[in-house]
Amino acid sequence: MTMNYARELFFLRGILFSFFLPGCARPVIAQEWEFITPLVADAPAEVELFSFYCPPCYAFSQTMGVAQAIRHVLPHGDRM
Repeated sequence: MTMNYARELFFLRGILFSFFLPGCARPVIAQEWEFITPLVADAPAEVELFSFYCPPCYAFSQTMGVAQAIRHVLPHGDRM
């Protein structure tokens, strides 16, 4: 009976501790990245994509024509 009580107490402490963890994180705006100056003149165009390995994402891309929209935005000669 003592062993079960110790386990339960350990488990309850873990649960209580997990509720206080989100309060420990203090995000600071605009300190997670740095701006590069001067800007790179001949940098290639960058397009943010989601994964087509995810079945819902693939279905969305087929329905909404994501690939065609990306090809339309890319400069001539760039590959996707």
